Amino acid sequence: GGKHVVPPPTSSPTEIPTSSPTASPTKIPTMSPSKGPSNSPITPPPTGRPTMSPTVCIDEPGWTFSTNLGCAQIDADPPLFCKSVGDSGVVNKGKTVYEACCSCGGGKHVVPPPTSSPTVSPTAIPTIAPSFSIEPSSQPSGTPTVSPTTTPSSIPSPSPTRNPSKTPSWKPSPSPTECIDDHEWKSTFGIFKGITCKDLGQEKSWCDTLGGKEYEYKSKTIDQACCLCGGSLFQ
Repeated sequence: GGKHVVPPPTSSPTEIPTSSPTASPTKIPTMSPSKGPSNSPITPPPTGRPTMSPTVCIDEPGWTFSTNLGCAQIDADPPLFCKSVGDSGVVNKGKTVYEACCSCGGGKHVVPPPTSSPTVSPTAIPTIAPSFSIEPSSQPSGTPTVSPTTTPSSIPSPSPTRNPSKTPSWKPSPSPTECIDDHEWKSTFGIFKGITCKDLGQEKSWCDTLGGKEYEYKSKTIDQACCLCGGSLFQ
């Protein structure tokens, strides 16, 4: 006899776990963390070997888009030349400029071999204190000293100083002032239309490529307008 009813839930959890898990998971997560660690696997240990060495990009050997012009010339101004050559549709050795030249996102990535000896060139960042030697160096420093030396250097510096000296030199300079490009000059023909003296960088091969009369601007050719090619603002 009697009546069977479902008992109400207890106000607190049982002190010992039940003998078997519930038939289905709860609809909401628990409000506090568990008292002990779970039986799930822990984070795997680190790998037994390091990741692959960093790679360097190498341009497609021998790839050109015009006579004597290749990836090296594009490095003078990648945003300009990648687009100009890419828009022209040039394909050489089955590759476009975007596939052949590192500056345009192409090239081949390889792991460089280790060097057998330390580098010859100096570090990019100088030491905190200068080195000391009794004898003067054979080459001029890249930046001027804080105070002038007691005797002039044996050879001239590769480029003029940014600020004039406080006192005049004891003899005139052997060369004139620095060259200034004609900032208005630009190529006006073909896929190289709009190229300026500044875009040439230090690649003198552009002087021959853009040296024709068809590339003139205001009756000036590249060898009359750009310092790299023998010209200047004042020609």
